[in-house]
This record gives sequence, C-alpha cells and structure tokens, in this order.
Amino acid sequence: MMKDIIDQAKHYRTVVRRAARAHYKAVDQARRGNLLLGVPVVVTTTVVGTSIFATLNSQPSATLKILAGIVSLLAAALAALQTFFRFAERAEKHRVAAANYGIARRDLDLFLLKYVSEPADARQAAIDDLGKIKSKLDQLAQESPDIPPRAYDAAVKELEAASQRSSPMSTPDEEAPQASQDRE
Repeated sequence: MMKDIIDQAKHYRTVVRRAARAHYKAVDQARRGNLLLGVPVVVTTTVVGTSIFATLNSQPSATLKILAGIVSLLAAALAALQTFFRFAERAEKHRVAAANYGIARRDLDLFLLKYVSEPADARQAAIDDLGKIKSKLDQLAQESPDIPPRAYDAAVKELEAASQRSSPMSTPDEEAPQASQDRE
C-alpha cells in the first residue's frame, strides 16, 4: 500500500506551499519597511540640502539653523535605521527562498502525479524519491531566512481562505495552484 507515502508527500506539499507563501508575505513586509524609512530619508535630505542652498547668500536666523540641524539629524537617524534593518537585502533573501519553495512544491506535484496510481511494488522507488525531495527540503529550511510570525500567520490564513473558496470536492492540496497564491 502506498497511501502512507502519498499522504506524507501531500503533507510536505502543504508545508511547502505555506512556506513559499509566507516568504512572499515577508518580501512584501520588508519592501513596505524599506518604503516607510526610505521615503522620509529622501524627503528630509532634500529639505536639508535645499535649505542649505537657499541660505548660501543670506544670513539665516538661529531658528532656521537649529531646524535644519534637527532635520539633518533626523535624516541621518532614518538612514542609519534603513541600513541597520537591511530591508532590501531581507526582501531578496525571502524572494529567493519563496522561489525555491515553489520549485520544491512542483517537485512534490510531479512526485504525486508519478506515484498516486502506482501499485505497491513501486513503494521502494517512491520512498527513495520522496527521501531525495525531503533532503532538498531540509537543506532549503536551513538556508532560508526565518519567516516572521506575522507573515506566516497571514499566509496560512490566506491559503485556508483560498481552500474554502475552492470546490467542496477538492482538498487544499488537490486544488490547482493560483498565481496570486504562489507567485511562481
């Protein structure tokens, strides 16, 4: 009987779909963080630069000098935070991890297509193939950045909602992948 192997492959596929979607959610979060810090950095540095050029031929008041100094310090602090949090780098690492989990999901899809109807005498070949996929998944889990809990929870909620909208005859693992879910 191959049911236990097929069930394990379906379980891996569910885990992989969640991980891929969660990494894409983490990409979105990192990009938002980059924008939330990046836009104010640009605005504040522009204000400071413009005020310096505007006062080159005049003697600015002490208030204007203090205000320009405060805005300059704010710009430097925001730029330091943007560098410290490395949002762009984190987004790219999560994007690569999500794409790799997408590859793993497709490997599991092919595995299931190959073995779902196979007789029991193909059991050892199925175990060997699933073992190879599991080794890839283990390596991928070690190489991937940690998924923020908020991104993981949002991904699970989104995938569960998608499975509720799918046909009552299909399970979440049997439904056709949607571009909005997998981004592959």
